[in-house]
Amino acid sequence: MPLSWVTTTWTWAPLLAQAIQREAAFPILSANLQASPLLASHVHAAAILSVKGARVGLMGLTTPAQLNCPGVTLTDPLRAAKTLLPRLRPFCHFLIILSHLGYSLDAAAACTAVAGDVELARQLPPGGADLIVGGHTHLALNEQGLEQQNIVNGLPIVQAGASGRFLGEVCLTRAETVVVTDARLTPTVSLLADDTFERAAVAPLVAQIRPIFTRRLGRTISHPDLSPEAVHNTFAAGESALANFLTAGLLARARAHQLPADFAMLDVSIVRAGLSIGGLTFADWFALMPHADTLRLCRLSGRQLWALLQDNACRLDLPHEHHVERGFVHYSQEVRYAIRVGGGRRQHQAVDIWMNGRPLAEQFEKRFTAVVPSFWRQLARTWETNSRQEVLSLIDPADFVWQDTGLFVRRELVAYVDAMDGVNEIGGAARDGRVCILPLDQPIRHPWMVSEVRWPQPAPSAALPQSNL
Repeated sequence: MPLSWVTTTWTWAPLLAQAIQREAAFPILSANLQASPLLASHVHAAAILSVKGARVGLMGLTTPAQLNCPGVTLTDPLRAAKTLLPRLRPFCHFLIILSHLGYSLDAAAACTAVAGDVELARQLPPGGADLIVGGHTHLALNEQGLEQQNIVNGLPIVQAGASGRFLGEVCLTRAETVVVTDARLTPTVSLLADDTFERAAVAPLVAQIRPIFTRRLGRTISHPDLSPEAVHNTFAAGESALANFLTAGLLARARAHQLPADFAMLDVSIVRAGLSIGGLTFADWFALMPHADTLRLCRLSGRQLWALLQDNACRLDLPHEHHVERGFVHYSQEVRYAIRVGGGRRQHQAVDIWMNGRPLAEQFEKRFTAVVPSFWRQLARTWETNSRQEVLSLIDPADFVWQDTGLFVRRELVAYVDAMDGVNEIGGAARDGRVCILPLDQPIRHPWMVSEVRWPQPAPSAALPQSNL
């Protein structure tokens, strides 16, 4: 079934519009977002607030680095800022940019595109704005006061980390011009509890979410690859029983939705924690994958898959090297191969590659479709940039054909865990030799040809949790 025939009947736009209408008691700002009428009526380019007698202008910007949603387009944020800011300036005593572009194009913490806050500040005229309050790259800037390196072209940039660890405070003073007289981050753990706020705002949310988080999904078996230590230390060092379970789940759920998926692939960006032996709840799985990634379909030829596996061999974590995020990819059981290591990463090779029980070299012209999480390889951008400077030949995923399905990764895998009654060997939580790490001089064997393993797949009607968490 050609990928172009696959149609998506679900997008997140209606869900986001409903959430804004129901829960946001404040304007949602994004000057460079162009959306369908359903969502556009809930998102504004800018707002002007009256604060202590002063008019405070706020303009929002969103990074175009990751969006792939029908009906929604993110335009050039630099152009949007240059167009709108001069129109706002005469009406505002203070003019602040609320940016989700990321700190700069060189930032390693998240994928950025077109411009980050640094590039934006360099492009704006003096006095074009008074402050950039940034996000996306999760950096804790100006912890003890405004730092000189965070003033770009006269425009201060602040950012308060991630996950609510800090409360950021900036003092803007207007005299002849607007200046920042104080900026700092306060760790939230050091703040006194606000009992009134806890009762009014936090307690109702906890009561609402408790039944979801305590929902039983089954049991987790004992396997060293499922532990937090394995996720943090060895997930990209070779085959992983946890990765095997996840790829089996992604493929099974894609097929349950009748998507034309031949295999699945993922990297470490899908997980953030391990699992403990015993009872498994939704809260445990949420800790494992807290991100709202979606499933994408990737269309590639057998020749491109061969090149992708050669690329993957360069990304393996080795015992004698520091482990940085290189984007090592795990594949479902349909893809089986060996990696010869030695002589430096440029000499690493993927060899003896099989796809669906046949040598991949015999299928170079065949077209395959992989199911992949949407954040795939985004964490490896910094390593990739440095490696290209070292003349490592790496594959650009933009050369493949991509399509978003609108299916949430976590929701689909929860359905798979539910159907398997937990994380176990039946669902694929085992090693089967699908990737072997070999020294250059070691003979190649075919452990996967001895006993072909086929994991059972859940019925399409597997229950989904009634939550978008």
